Amino acid sequence: MPDDHPDLMNKLMASVAGLNQRFPNGNEPFQIITRLLEEAGELAQQVNHFEGTGVKREKYGEPDKAKLAKEVMDVMRCALQIAQHYAIHNELAALIERAYERLTAEGLIASADIRTEPTLETVLRFHDALNRHDIDAMMAALTDDSVFENTYPPPDGERYAGQRAVRAFWKDFFASSSTAHIDVEEVFASGDRCVLRWVYRWTDKDGTPGHMRGVDVFRVREGKVAEKFSYVKG
Repeated sequence: MPDDHPDLMNKLMASVAGLNQRFPNGNEPFQIITRLLEEAGELAQQVNHFEGTGVKREKYGEPDKAKLAKEVMDVMRCALQIAQHYAIHNELAALIERAYERLTAEGLIASADIRTEPTLETVLRFHDALNRHDIDAMMAALTDDSVFENTYPPPDGERYAGQRAVRAFWKDFFASSSTAHIDVEEVFASGDRCVLRWVYRWTDKDGTPGHMRGVDVFRVREGKVAEKFSYVKG
């Protein structure tokens, strides 16, 4: 799977399970293999169309990437049906991880994860909306199932799961701290993870300024913040 779409494998596995429920008959191993061979033949036709010239193009027109992608997906789905039937998800994931690590170590895969820059952009977009106290923009930067863990109360902080709970927290927070502003001291990312070191500044009702330093640990999924875990000094 491409590194900028890390959840595609999970979605493909889920779609396989869904189709198995929709069509409960015909999911025995040899039936799946028969479908796999059929799908491989249809994929071969699309590849032949892409590689063909002259009469092939005149008869069928220009190749269609969407059709080729569908046949690739169908082949993958059949292969993953075998994985689901024999419950070898963990073994498959371990093999993929080992192959990735080996090829990276050999310099055949770039060690810089192409998800890193989009992750930084997503986190900073969320952070900018936070400093504007723009709750709608903040929510637009979060996944529907986003999780936020606050710094308070100790030792673990309160956990807010889902957009409704997270929105309610920030609405109450801005209402009680209308001058809140969080300065970025440092931010860095790797893949879908990001760490942001910050200083939270506010002004008390009597005009006394205050501040607190801490760290947020983010996880980004498909261009939106899926997790924001906050930690504070002292």
